[in-house]
Amino acid sequence: MEGYSKFKKEMQSLSISSEKHCLIPGMYSAVETDMASNGPEHLRALGERKIKTKQLLTIKKISEGVINKLYCDAMDSLMILTTNQLRSTLVVLKQFDFWHFTRELMKFYTMFTKGDVRHMHITDFKRSISYNFICTVPDDGDVNLIFLHDLTEEVMNKGGVYSRFVEEIEHMIDDAPQQTPKKLFKRLNEDQIKYLHKSLSEMKLIGDSYKDFSILFGQEMGNIQPITWIGEEYELRILLVALKQKNVTDKIIVENSGLYFVNKEGNALKGIDKLKKEYEDRLNVKILILILEKLAIIS
Repeated sequence: MEGYSKFKKEMQSLSISSEKHCLIPGMYSAVETDMASNGPEHLRALGERKIKTKQLLTIKKISEGVINKLYCDAMDSLMILTTNQLRSTLVVLKQFDFWHFTRELMKFYTMFTKGDVRHMHITDFKRSISYNFICTVPDDGDVNLIFLHDLTEEVMNKGGVYSRFVEEIEHMIDDAPQQTPKKLFKRLNEDQIKYLHKSLSEMKLIGDSYKDFSILFGQEMGNIQPITWIGEEYELRILLVALKQKNVTDKIIVENSGLYFVNKEGNALKGIDKLKKEYEDRLNVKILILILEKLAIIS
């Protein structure tokens, strides 16, 4: 998964620095070192002009060749993953939202070109960059149109490649055979869903995912995002086996549990083949069984 890890880190990172620029009336700004490299004659020719210096932000853009190699290496690393592992990978990738920041960038860009930007806007904008990407934005660097243009280009480029990568994983998952929730689990009514979800939440076994929980076990329709299971895997097995359809085997439930449940790190839960005898006497197991028994009599 090294190829995937490198791709993900690069796509979610920006390389921003601050450089000293010479602001020459009637000319574009130039990096101080670039001006010096032109020789003393060039500097003397500019001697009569009033040259001011200013620290400006600059961004190092990734080349097309590098980004294509990272993409190909990442795709190669996905080929060894199971469908459940692909689902977990997709959940992690979708937590990063390029387009939320892009909207903020476009809004700031418009304000900047209209001359409506104040110091507090620049401070907030820098903070937004640091919050959304893996990067450090220098405090001493100011913003100009060149930086905004290069930043927009870099974000749009990476965002497009990132979206394509996510779509490829979705296609890989869609092409894989899978069991649907209705074929695996009994359908619970609304009162049963509310009771079960509340009980599991109070036991600190499940994350805040009522809608997905209702789609998985209830009458609601829609696409399911994997549900975060905070408890132990043997507790999940007890729950799923109790809620399975009569014609579904325990083995099928275990094999498909990772399609709908992930751990706190976002990794698919594999489930356990058999319940150990020692688990039966644990208090949490006894409470869970009582919850499931009460569930059966709720109409």
